Amino acid sequence: MTRTQTLVGVAVLAVAAGGAAFSIQATKPAAQPSAPSAIEGPGHSSRSCVDMDGKAFAWSWSNVPFASTCDARPDAK
Repeated sequence: MTRTQTLVGVAVLAVAAGGAAFSIQATKPAAQPSAPSAIEGPGHSSRSCVDMDGKAFAWSWSNVPFASTCDARPDAK
């Protein structure tokens, strides 16, 4: 094997390893905010909800969770 073939082979392997590392980094999910800050953060409309089992919870998204009853809080913005 000539010196040129060896250098080309090393270059191909380096590019392949760099591409693999980049694709792994690109597929990581973005960091999500913690639940309390997402529910009670400033500027978020929040609702007081009750699920099928009668447990109360806070919900800050526009859609209502399945089998739950939600009312807008008086302090909702």
